[in-house]
Amino acid sequence: AQAMGIKSKLTPTPSLPLGSSDVNLLELVNGYATAVNDGKVNEPVLVLRIIDRDGKEIYKAPATERQAISYKSAYLVQQLLQGGMREPGGTSMSLWGYVGKYDDTDFGGKTGTSEPPDDKPEIGYVASYAAISPIEDTQVVLLLTLYKPPAYNHNGGTLAGPVVQQMLTEILLT
Repeated sequence: AQAMGIKSKLTPTPSLPLGSSDVNLLELVNGYATAVNDGKVNEPVLVLRIIDRDGKEIYKAPATERQAISYKSAYLVQQLLQGGMREPGGTSMSLWGYVGKYDDTDFGGKTGTSEPPDDKPEIGYVASYAAISPIEDTQVVLLLTLYKPPAYNHNGGTLAGPVVQQMLTEILLT
């Protein structure tokens, strides 16, 4: 996890892969981005480059790409992300209902629902949806997180799916 850009303290427990330790959203997105970038991690940067009014590049962020996990491991994660949209009963399948006109694109997705930590019950449930488009030659890694969703439904796919769809549509059309 640290090789993929996770800097938060992780508690080494069997439930760690299920999300039992807190990480910030940037770390989580960078983890997804590393998996779909064939295991190569890039440090997040705010500005990639600056071009002046004459078209001259006056700044370019240094390249930081390095292999964090093996290509094989990254490929398996990519297949898992696509499985949520391909396999019957997959929790990300609802995204197809929203991105139907892009049915030639290999999307990946992961829904999430978590309970608040015992020491912070005021946080409430957290519903999330990560979407990756396309899996090969990824252009978009999108993570939507909803805090304190309605008590009657705190499912990441149901609540965040329509919002993710709208955001992906806007992004893919530009």
